[in-house]
Amino acid sequence: MKTAYVILLSLCLPLFGTAQDDERFYDCNRRLTLGAQFSTFIPVDETQALGFRIAYGGNFNVFYNLTPNNPIAQWEIGGRMGAGLTRGIRDRVILTQPTGAGARRTFYNSLFDLEVVGRYNHQLAPRVKGYYELAGGIRATSVQEHIRLDEYHRDFKRNTVEPLDGDVSFVFTHGAGVLIRLNRLIALDLGITHSYGSGSTFADLEAGFVDDDVSFVTGPVHTLNFNVGVRCLLTCRTEVDDDDRRFRRRRRGRTRGRPSYRRGGSSRSGGSIRKN
Repeated sequence: MKTAYVILLSLCLPLFGTAQDDERFYDCNRRLTLGAQFSTFIPVDETQALGFRIAYGGNFNVFYNLTPNNPIAQWEIGGRMGAGLTRGIRDRVILTQPTGAGARRTFYNSLFDLEVVGRYNHQLAPRVKGYYELAGGIRATSVQEHIRLDEYHRDFKRNTVEPLDGDVSFVFTHGAGVLIRLNRLIALDLGITHSYGSGSTFADLEAGFVDDDVSFVTGPVHTLNFNVGVRCLLTCRTEVDDDDRRFRRRRRGRTRGRPSYRRGGSSRSGGSIRKN
């Protein structure tokens, strides 16, 4: 996840340097955007009662603008992929393999969402747009166990992660947010969404350990999601870009066909002319 954020940041940083605060730059044909957000998934309703803790993660999204020529109201369609990891519970155990080795084990829940998203954007101020979105897709949950040995042992990994149980269900999401334009290519994306997931299997982390193990429960995974991130415009043709293209075209036309001159001698003899 961290590597993916670094890649996206490396793609967006050059845009800060090339974007200038000129009104002509804002006449972009906005079509395709790529975004990334840090997300907090807060369990609500029955999900919270069943012991699903707060999860932290992020999401990546891509949107295609269906009405780019309308500066006030715009419709977008796209996709979103998000993931989160809860805070776990820990205890200490003595393993049978390696024999008598001490270790610390941690249980936690994870979730993964893959959704198709539709958005309606409306201009609220010169640099601010509000949006409302509807999304639907699948939500996968998983219970994982992380074991870390106290000491290194030959032929054994010190850290192992093993999925214990999980499930895949449908998810429906709706929410709202604002886009605050920082320049012609970058916008700050702040949003709140509410996700409704159907029945899934996860661990009741609030109950703690029962007979040296965690208890598994089945129930809906409803979360209130807070998202903070950026959106990067990937395609943008402006009046300034058109002017630059016309200037380069005229310049190539002027220099085409001109003879080249070399100083210091004749092109036929290759030597220099000396005066006796």
